[in-house]
Amino acid sequence: MEAIKKAYDLAVENGEIKPRLSLFAKDTKGVPRSTGPHTVILKDSERVNGKDFEGNERPEMKLTLTEGGVDKTYNFPMRTTNGNIHYLIERLADIKEGTEVVLEGKNNGSSSYIEVSVDGVQSVDTEEPKEIPVIQEGDDVSNVPF
Repeated sequence: MEAIKKAYDLAVENGEIKPRLSLFAKDTKGVPRSTGPHTVILKDSERVNGKDFEGNERPEMKLTLTEGGVDKTYNFPMRTTNGNIHYLIERLADIKEGTEVVLEGKNNGSSSYIEVSVDGVQSVDTEEPKEIPVIQEGDDVSNVPF
C-alpha cells in the first residue's frame, strides 16, 4: 500500500485534493474510536453530491476548514436515514466563517456523534434564553407557553 500512500501524498502536495479531517479511526476490531478533539477554523461550506455506504447518491455538506495551518475537508450527509436534517447542520448553522471551533468524535454506546464546542461551550445554542414563568398556587396556567 506504499504506492497508494505516495500517490495520495503527492495529490495533496500538488493541491489536487485536500486531506480529510478524521474524527474517528477504526481500532483493530473495526470499532470506530475518537481521534480526540480537533481545533479547527471554519472556512467554507457547500452542498455537494456524495454517496452512502451502499453507493447510493445523496446530498452532503462539505466543510472546508483549517487545522494546524493545513486546509482540510469534512463531508457529512444533509439528512439522516429517517429524513431529518442532520444535527451538525443545526449546530453549525449560526457559526460564522473564520470561527475557531473544537470538533470531537464521541461514542455513545452503539452510536457515535460529533460534539461541537465554541469558546469551550458545547453544542452551541444561539437562541435567546427564555424567561421561566413563576407560577403560584391558584394561578391561571392556561396561557403559560409550555
